[in-house]
Amino acid sequence: MRIDSPELKYIAVTLLVVVALIGALRLTRSDVARCREVFQDLARGKRSVQQRIDWGQLHAIGVNVGATYAGLPDEGARVTYRRLFVEHFSKGFLQTGARLDEFVRWRVHERTPEQVVVAADYPAKQKTLLLTMAVSGKKLEGIQWQ
Repeated sequence: MRIDSPELKYIAVTLLVVVALIGALRLTRSDVARCREVFQDLARGKRSVQQRIDWGQLHAIGVNVGATYAGLPDEGARVTYRRLFVEHFSKGFLQTGARLDEFVRWRVHERTPEQVVVAADYPAKQKTLLLTMAVSGKKLEGIQWQ
């Protein structure tokens, strides 16, 4: 077979497509796992989750958290706000009676070059949780119900 043969070119292109698809699937799974972990850490009230949230961009259940955060007067107020947000999110989650294992069918719902939206169904309320994460910084930017 010649190096410039059509068959060899076809094989090379096919291999490149297969490698790209495998890479895309791996990224999708890691995006889903990353969003799931952030949500679970928020629900459990883990303070370390603060580092995985884009506070300046965050929208949570219809509230522009980022705007409130940006309006805080200093870093001390922002530290307190982040801590209280995580604590209240966790308390609110517990008060609903929901359990983390009730969220099922975790999957990529939508993807753009800037963001990935991960969905998880919550059959008890017949709703779907949508978590938006920035592709570049891998930080949570949105939490909403559908």
